[in-house]
Amino acid sequence: MFNIGVIGPKKSINNIKNIIGDLDFDFKVSTYSYDSLPEIIEIYRNNIKQWDYLLLSGILLYVYLNHNLKRIEVPNDYIDLDDSYVYGKIINYLLQNPSKDLSRLYFDFIGEINNFIGLKNFIRSEQMPFNNSMLALDINKFSESDLKQIHRGTIDEIKKLWDKNKIDYVFSRMPEISESLYHLGIPHQTILPSKENIINSLY
Repeated sequence: MFNIGVIGPKKSINNIKNIIGDLDFDFKVSTYSYDSLPEIIEIYRNNIKQWDYLLLSGILLYVYLNHNLKRIEVPNDYIDLDDSYVYGKIINYLLQNPSKDLSRLYFDFIGEINNFIGLKNFIRSEQMPFNNSMLALDINKFSESDLKQIHRGTIDEIKKLWDKNKIDYVFSRMPEISESLYHLGIPHQTILPSKENIINSLY
């Protein structure tokens, strides 16, 4: 049977397992979670012969694995968020918090790396939310140290903006970042892929 391997941090993998648990596929989905970056390479090397296709939980993980392995031996891709899904999250937040302003939000997954999810096509520059300046790095050169730098730099950037009273809320796609924000007491929401995002990625 065709076997798709899926790798991601625990929170992302739990979300994926909850979504696909009751679905009937004509292929097998094997999920793997990791606690530290070196485990990703180990998971790959221990299981690659079982997979016909490999799906990573996000773009940073995808670029990291492709960079460090140079060549992945099976077709591979990552789960991407549909722009309209993210727009819906933004609209829902602003409707529930009418006194809040889009320009005082921070997104840790928006940056040059994904063309700011097209937001610049719809809103004026002064309305733009804060985006992750760490995502301006060359995505073709991500190493383990680069990813750790992104996580540390993102948290530092958010904390500085929060301390200067420039942001009210954070939207995060990185469970590692969300955990740090929880301990810092900074209001945030973790955006995990929707059912449609995950199923479309599997097909």
